Amino acid sequence: MDRMPVSFCERPLVRKNAKMEPISGATLLKYIDLLYTYVPDDIALKIPENHRFQLAVNDVLANEETLLAKIHALMKHLSTIKCRAVLRKVTPLAPAVRNATRWSSVFSMVDHYTKPHRALQPMDHATISTHGIALFMLSERETAQATELLSTLYDFQEVTKALQDLTLTLIRVRRAFDWVSRQ
Repeated sequence: MDRMPVSFCERPLVRKNAKMEPISGATLLKYIDLLYTYVPDDIALKIPENHRFQLAVNDVLANEETLLAKIHALMKHLSTIKCRAVLRKVTPLAPAVRNATRWSSVFSMVDHYTKPHRALQPMDHATISTHGIALFMLSERETAQATELLSTLYDFQEVTKALQDLTLTLIRVRRAFDWVSRQ
């Protein structure tokens, strides 16, 4: 692990006011390493199930990052004023962009891509090229991948809703996680 170099305050007045005892750099690095090995295990025990699920979904979505980046670029372009006006003529759905902190925004973004995609196909070429939408359109193969990814994300969405149930038991959580891991 790369770390910044450890530096110490050498001025006696500052050390006295901060009540810092002299310590060597090697000792400090030893304790930092011990803390680093202890903390991830401790955090893993204390985070709730839905956060663990978030981490698992992020691992699955890492394989689809290039596709998600292309969909995000298209959605961001469709969010502009002119493109939004063109999109509003063919569908009432607004473009949804990805939020890095929640995987459910990925579900929303892919869902909002697959629905307007059918509406964008019959649009005339002049409208699409005038507004620069053609530069961001995905190929048919990528659209098929997005539809396949959406079916996986629907399953994840169902598990997320199940984890929010107030009457949830640990056995049901375990079964949900086992089901997702089999998928």
